Amino acid sequence: MQCTVVIPTFRDARIAQALDSIAAQKNVQLEVIVVDGANEPEAFQSLPTYSFPLTFIHEKDNGVFDAMNKGIAVAKGEWIYLLGSDDLLANENTLSHLISRGAQADVVFGKVENTGLSHSATTKIHIPSFPNGMFWKHTLHQQGVIYKRSLFQERTFNTDYKILGDYEFHFHLKNKNVKVEYVNETVAHCDANGLSKRYVWKLYKEEICLKNEYLNAVQMFVVVPFVVSKYLFKKLTK
Repeated sequence: MQCTVVIPTFRDARIAQALDSIAAQKNVQLEVIVVDGANEPEAFQSLPTYSFPLTFIHEKDNGVFDAMNKGIAVAKGEWIYLLGSDDLLANENTLSHLISRGAQADVVFGKVENTGLSHSATTKIHIPSFPNGMFWKHTLHQQGVIYKRSLFQERTFNTDYKILGDYEFHFHLKNKNVKVEYVNETVAHCDANGLSKRYVWKLYKEEICLKNEYLNAVQMFVVVPFVVSKYLFKKLTK
């Protein structure tokens, strides 16, 4: 199996469009694991039959990163791709292109188009940079990344972080000096109205906590005022 796509969801009917975008993928052997945190199997009975193996995990979870961990735990693919139930793969060759660029890499990433923009601070196109820039901000958009499954054998997402579990995991990968490859193309179209785009204080509190795990005291002396200023700026702008 080349790739496992894990989709965490909670009562989101848009998952049908997400699955359709996966079904359109060409030149890739894949499976899909849907982790249903609402534990409502009946909500998926109207979905069509797909050409790829589709597995459902119906049980309550401890947030989106716990749901992702559950899917990753049973994944069989060499690569792991995480797709939101309200997101779409950019085109029919997205996954095959990412995998083809990963011969010498553990992580392959590209751009993401944010849709339904509701805040002026959210950019239309998220252009990644990794590991550069991680000190200041989260430079990887999770729906723009495909991971070697072996990266999750040492550890998975830290579920203490409800919003920035991916940022914390990417800091972990940065410290491991994983091999990365950038693909200059759009990987996914993502709804920009999730919790991480609402710019609530909880988001920035998590950023300070996770950076306190990875940065020294001098670095934190610089970072904490910067994080607070980001929060204030985004609260004052719309």
